[in-house]
Amino acid sequence: MTDDGKRRLLDLGIKRVFDLRSLKEVQRLSNGEIFVIPGVELVSVPALVIAKGDQMGNTFQRFECGTDQPFMESYSDILNEGTASFRTIFEFLRDHLSSGDGCLIHCTAGKDRTGVTSMLILDLIGVSDEEIAKDYALTRIGLETSRDSLIARFQHLLDNPDTRPGAENAFSSRVSVMQAFLKVLRQSYGGAEGYLKDRVGFPDEDIRKIRESLLGTGTPSLL
Repeated sequence: MTDDGKRRLLDLGIKRVFDLRSLKEVQRLSNGEIFVIPGVELVSVPALVIAKGDQMGNTFQRFECGTDQPFMESYSDILNEGTASFRTIFEFLRDHLSSGDGCLIHCTAGKDRTGVTSMLILDLIGVSDEEIAKDYALTRIGLETSRDSLIARFQHLLDNPDTRPGAENAFSSRVSVMQAFLKVLRQSYGGAEGYLKDRVGFPDEDIRKIRESLLGTGTPSLL
C-alpha cells in the first residue's frame, strides 16, 4: 500500500483492517512486506482455506462449465468455514461503528470472500437483492487496477487451454451469481439475520445492535 493509500484510510476513519486471507496465502503474496499504519489494527480472519498455487488448476476445473453453480459451492464453503471470522467482523460492527470507528474488509481479489461478507452486511440492513447483486458486479470495475498482477499470478493457467475457461469464469463477477447465491442464503438460513443467529451465534439483541450501528441509528458504545 502506498503512503497516499494509508493517508486515505486514516482520513476515512479506518481503525481496523480485516484480512480474510489464510495465513499461508498472506505469506505467499506479501513478498515480506509488513502492513503497518499507526493507529490502525490489522486483524487476520481467514474465511476459507485456499488451494496452493500448484493446486489452483484443479480448483479452476470446477469452474470450466461456465455456469454459476461452482460459485454456489464455493460461496457456501465460505459461509461454512468462516463463522469465527464473521463473528469477529460483526462484533466490531456491533461495538465500534456507532463511535465513529470504521473498518476495511478485504481478501486477495476483493470479490469472493469480501463479496460474501458484503452480501451479509447489505442483506442484514434490508438492501434489495437487485442492488446487492449490482454491487457485487461492480467488482469487475474495481479489479481493473490490479488486473495485470492477478493475470500475471495465474498466467500459466490462463495460457493452458485446459484451464483457461475455468480461470476466466472464476475471475468473473456476474450479477446472476450473486442473485443465485442470495437464493441459497434464503433457502438455507432465511437470510443474513438467520445465518448470523443460527451459525455465527448472535442473539436477537446483538442483531438489533449490529443493524442499528450499520444504519447509524444506534447509541455510541462505551467499549
